[in-house]
Amino acid sequence: MICLCLETSGEICSIALFENEQLIAERSYEKPNSHAEYLHTGIEDLLTQHRIRLDAIAVSGGPGSYTGLRIGVSAAKGLAFGFGIPIIAISTLELMANIFINSHRNFIQNQDLLIPMIDARRMEVYHAVFNAQSHRISEDAPLIVERESFQKLNPTGKLHVFGTGATKCREILTDTTFSIYDNVALPEAKSMGIPAFEKWKSGNFVDTAYYEPNYVKDFHFTQKKS
Repeated sequence: MICLCLETSGEICSIALFENEQLIAERSYEKPNSHAEYLHTGIEDLLTQHRIRLDAIAVSGGPGSYTGLRIGVSAAKGLAFGFGIPIIAISTLELMANIFINSHRNFIQNQDLLIPMIDARRMEVYHAVFNAQSHRISEDAPLIVERESFQKLNPTGKLHVFGTGATKCREILTDTTFSIYDNVALPEAKSMGIPAFEKWKSGNFVDTAYYEPNYVKDFHFTQKKS
């Protein structure tokens, strides 16, 4: 299975090409919010260089940047319709949990819980909770971070908080149960191969025509003051 992966949920735009779980090539554009500028040229570059037939498109399914997600999903739909292939959507928070497990395996105990966070406005984050085996405990949801935010989890191990939303938690989640990691396990296309292949094997595709990213909450445009 040849899959093109697109990650556009955050500030960095990244693209990767996989054969099953094996990374063939990748492109990453470090300029913040460069998705519209680089995504299509990056895709064209990869496909021109490797000239192989795609079997699927995997795309970051949110939550994350409203604009970035729209650009990524629109590109995925265009390719899917053009090549007659399915789209695989991968939760951004689930992807972050998998990246964290792979990069911090020596620090994670079986009873620990993982809380990836994506920065939203003020003290709000998008978050979910996973166990140490990357199984989902809670759905993707917005959260105003407070000292009591995770008391109901009743953890017997550490709570690992990471991602772009982790920094704002340092002065609030001060209990020794929490381990806070600033800006680690950020989503990237080169880490999408394994979850994309698992979804491919199970036929877990989205409806190309009607699929929309998981924004978690409605987006509201703000008008500039005249």
